[in-house]
Amino acid sequence: MTNRSPLFEGNSSDRPSLLTISFASDPTASLGVQLASHDNGLTNEMFLPGYASVGRVPDDADTPTLANKFGVKVGDYLVAVNGEGYRRFPPDFPEEELEELTEKTADLDLINLSSVEEGEGQEQQQQEEEDTAENGDNDNDHNVDEPDDFSYKPPSPEEQKRQLKGRVIHANNSNPGEVYDKLLTKIRQVKAQRDPSNPLVLSLERYMWDSRVHSWSRFLSARKGNVPEAMTMIQAHERWRNDFFPIDLTNPSLQQVMKAHAVSEVDIGEGGHAAVVYIDFAKLQMMATGQDLSMDVVQAFVVYTETLLSRSPDPRRPKTSQMVDLTGVNLKQGFKVNMLK
Repeated sequence: MTNRSPLFEGNSSDRPSLLTISFASDPTASLGVQLASHDNGLTNEMFLPGYASVGRVPDDADTPTLANKFGVKVGDYLVAVNGEGYRRFPPDFPEEELEELTEKTADLDLINLSSVEEGEGQEQQQQEEEDTAENGDNDNDHNVDEPDDFSYKPPSPEEQKRQLKGRVIHANNSNPGEVYDKLLTKIRQVKAQRDPSNPLVLSLERYMWDSRVHSWSRFLSARKGNVPEAMTMIQAHERWRNDFFPIDLTNPSLQQVMKAHAVSEVDIGEGGHAAVVYIDFAKLQMMATGQDLSMDVVQAFVVYTETLLSRSPDPRRPKTSQMVDLTGVNLKQGFKVNMLK
């Protein structure tokens, strides 16, 4: 039996995956990547969750690095260091709802990484219990029919750590690079301590190729930096995705197109070459006799395009090409341009 869904939902989402990298096994190790700064005061940075991302992962199999060990990829965003957030805006999703990509992290508490001192939480909890013991049984201290405006309780130690990990630091537009420098300084400080009980822990988020994080700069470029026009364009694109997906892969006419390889993929994707969506127009012409396969061709084209773009080694700049093979096309049958459109 197979667990694959017959519905193709598309291969992109604004929901990130998480990657947590601990230097506990080697406190002096290097992550082995080149970071890119996103603290430049630019409009194309407005949807980026943090101020630094992985700009390059050197391809050197002979030199093992933590990046290789943990599966770090280009486009991963660094959002926290030892539980202290360096974010542009708060997380959109609770951490417990997100997929954790990190391997071999069973011994890591991914929430409780931070700098709230040990024992502080216990003292606070003990104080709260004492307050309850002193006041909890006295029913005459307040009117139970009226709301208690003085019932605020400070967040628990765990919630404090969660808030610290999601901390937002606003960029200083008059001093670009300030937050990025603070982030690097924090990393250096933790590594310099070489404290086995407090190893460097980096929290990264991974977004898919068509999320706003990665697609906003492309839409902005398409509208030549005009923010309102780019926003209109990206919203229209998101509406299209909501309306177009999912695609029922069991549709007989769609299956006919795909099984005949009238629309297929050529994934050579190496050496900088983009993968190709291949369209055999002669096959489509022969299959379309007496039936309209236009929507099936569109759906097959989108399925392969989405699949190939999701495999792109750089989600910031995903690439694919299209090849329409006109070999054997019978012009006497009529060149059905609407199918190409």
